[in-house]
Amino acid sequence: MVQRRLSLDFDGNFRLYSREEGSERCVVSRQALPKACRVHGICGPNSVCSYFPDSGSGRRCSCIPGYEMKDPSDWSYGRQPKFNPSCDAQEAGFLLFPHLEFYGYYYGFYPN
Repeated sequence: MVQRRLSLDFDGNFRLYSREEGSERCVVSRQALPKACRVHGICGPNSVCSYFPDSGSGRRCSCIPGYEMKDPSDWSYGRQPKFNPSCDAQEAGFLLFPHLEFYGYYYGFYPN
């Protein structure tokens, strides 16, 4: 007999856990979003989520260059700049991050 438990986990993803009879260990048998980085806000704003399937969570959160964790004890608060943002064209610029998507964070986007 297989025991199953459906859970809405702390990261906002639904997971179905299964445990075979006689086993003490539950394993994830299904999840709503199999790619952990597609869970909205999983690493917080200004963060990079990378896939690491062999890790417990399936992902690792990191900072973009020039940013640091807002709260070192909780990565979900996102990252903040290590610098004072400036609107001066001589001090400000843009960086290109190929293959990177800031999924779900569209600051300053206001629909009509």
